[in-house]
Amino acid sequence: FWIFLALARATRLAKLNKTVNIKKAINETKTRFIPALIVTVIVSAVLITANIVGFLPYGIFLTLGILLKNSGLIIFSNILLLLGMFVTAILLIRWTVYYILAPYSNALDDIQKIQALKESKKLIKGRFFHVSILIAVPKLVFVLFGVLVMMILVYIVQVASVGISGLNTDLYVRILSI
Repeated sequence: FWIFLALARATRLAKLNKTVNIKKAINETKTRFIPALIVTVIVSAVLITANIVGFLPYGIFLTLGILLKNSGLIIFSNILLLLGMFVTAILLIRWTVYYILAPYSNALDDIQKIQALKESKKLIKGRFFHVSILIAVPKLVFVLFGVLVMMILVYIVQVASVGISGLNTDLYVRILSI
């Protein structure tokens, strides 16, 4: 992240037709790294809050149901669990997209901690689905590429194990179970 910030700052200077000194950019980034890390922790706390909001009612009613030995409260808590999962998913997706630019706003634009969250949300506002796609597509490509590589490796291992075991089925099964 630190090197990325240094490169981003150097790129910004180059875009403004100013002289770029990589060593100076790296040294400037040292002072911006800790505040960006703090903003990242704040964003993480916001996302943890989404989990708490979604699952706290379930936990309260489940605890009451168990303590009072009331099956109706336990059933109600399970319904709250289902609703809580949907609420948590919606809040996590929404808040992740809204606050994904907050550390960059802090590190690159010198915007202070909470103001960086507001600035990030302001930048995303009106472009939510476009930004969501820009976040999701590279991740999906990497996951699909990873699955493809795993499939190729599994195929190679199976071919190699058949080659090693020859016609001995018992040995082939033992090799695959390792």
